[in-house]
Amino acid sequence: MKRSPTIGLALALAAAACNAHSASTAAPLDAEPEATAPVVELPDAASGADALASASPAIPPMHRRGLAGMFFRAARDTDLTDDQKTAIAKLEEPLLNDAAPRREIAALHADLVASVKEGRIDAAKIAVDEAAVAKMLSSREEEQATALTGLHDALTPAQRGAVADAVRAARERPPPAAPPPVATAAADWATRRLEHMKSQLVLDQDQQKQVAEVLAREAPTPAAMQAHHEAVKKQTEAVARAFESDSFDAKKIDLSAAPGRKSTEAFDRQIKYISLLLPILTPGQRDRFAALMEHPPQRPGAARGDSITEAPDPASGGR
Repeated sequence: MKRSPTIGLALALAAAACNAHSASTAAPLDAEPEATAPVVELPDAASGADALASASPAIPPMHRRGLAGMFFRAARDTDLTDDQKTAIAKLEEPLLNDAAPRREIAALHADLVASVKEGRIDAAKIAVDEAAVAKMLSSREEEQATALTGLHDALTPAQRGAVADAVRAARERPPPAAPPPVATAAADWATRRLEHMKSQLVLDQDQQKQVAEVLAREAPTPAAMQAHHEAVKKQTEAVARAFESDSFDAKKIDLSAAPGRKSTEAFDRQIKYISLLLPILTPGQRDRFAALMEHPPQRPGAARGDSITEAPDPASGGR
């Protein structure tokens, strides 16, 4: 299994499956709920992903159960014996009960907010925070692999084949509506983001020009979109094929949340984005930017990635 020792700074991740959902909750295989890490108060385990999701869109999300979660959901839809259901539920417990990386992510986020207020990135503090998050992510991936290997062993060959096919089908499922061309989406994202920054930070004409240049450079590209798509497809097929075999060890397979990319790339992207903006902003504007990171406005219908404090994800077309 691939390991990514570093974690950049897009403050990202905190996890996806809902703690409050039971193992029998029906949901599309690719509908893993997403949540983001808290910024100020750390919700207790009982509050689940809902509390995390409202905490801070400035922190890009990451599926807590990842690809392993898709296999478990597919397994629940197969014809299982009562003994299998009991065994699989027990195997999945660590994934369902795994609290999002609240403390590690919260510490990283808090130090980044402090850096914004000071007008410079505190590289030393961030490096310590990154190491803590990297360690947590590695441990989480180990848990996912252990659970997935157990799931494989609990199923019959026919059931393993059915589960693998279901996961493949879920990954191939087209989006509900065709997205706009990548170039158009990127341009729309940059234009929309600039308008939000103009109003929320009160940028003057010169600042608007400089920020527009930053946004143009950071906008997603068709190549990045295609690379991500191909990497996800390749990863899914590799895991599904291995899962179908009689011998299976998930620890030898890439289960990372960002196949084809460094798993902590989002952190690097975020720190770069903020580093480019800091020299442009006045102290008062930096304070407003930091406040938005700490207490993002809850706009009805706002999509993930819509906050001015978030760097765009090149794999999502800026959406």
